[in-house]
Amino acid sequence: MDCQPRGCGRNGVILAELSQASGVALVACTGFHRRRYYAADDPLWELDASAAADQFIAELQSGLFETRTGPVPARRGAGFVKAACEVTLAETPRTLLAGAAWAARQTGAALAVHTEQGKSAEEIVQLLTSEGVGVEQMILCHMDKRPDFGLHRELAQAGVLLEYDTFLRPRYDPEANLWPLIVQMAAAGLDGSVALATDMADPALWAYGGGPGLTVLPTRIRARLQEMDLPSTSIQRMLGHNIACRLAGAVAAPEPSQEREQ
Repeated sequence: MDCQPRGCGRNGVILAELSQASGVALVACTGFHRRRYYAADDPLWELDASAAADQFIAELQSGLFETRTGPVPARRGAGFVKAACEVTLAETPRTLLAGAAWAARQTGAALAVHTEQGKSAEEIVQLLTSEGVGVEQMILCHMDKRPDFGLHRELAQAGVLLEYDTFLRPRYDPEANLWPLIVQMAAAGLDGSVALATDMADPALWAYGGGPGLTVLPTRIRARLQEMDLPSTSIQRMLGHNIACRLAGAVAAPEPSQEREQ
């Protein structure tokens, strides 16, 4: 999944070329990120909620803006909606957030929400629910930066998918926070509500910067999960099954209890 929407780094043409060359399915998004990542005069910030929703829906249904002309087929549309929240909802652009919610509600697309270190997660879910977005569509990102197991359990039991991604970010102390949280969620039978990822905000983390690159998730991180004696079904859920089901609009069904005990 490429979580950069139009205007702040997305290039749908390149994504299509990379997918063809590698054989890896790449899923682009529509929606909006934090204002700091856009040009000062980007017209996105002048849209009302209705116009924003129309723009996001068009990219979901008719193809990414940059792929509507040229050699890339127009059918290559966005696969989910992205919305970015600040520390508080009062600081978040409410018209764009409403537009993203309306687009998700009208199309059934998943809605991935950037949170600032998990802040305001409860209020975000309440607001999206009031806008008609189903919890089965919601993905709250960067939630391991707020490793409150009680909160995570409550959100997971409500049906929200929680994304964890600080494996390569020492400043968030993944050894003390992220890894124990994974163990707690799995032990509570909530591994169907966790999606593991990598937030490569630092160019040095990418292969061209000398870092581990994208393959760290299916190699080193998977190996560490296996060393923790987690069931293979649990690992598979967290490393892809859960997010694939959410993108497809399906509920990730839990495995039978006997498989969980193996």
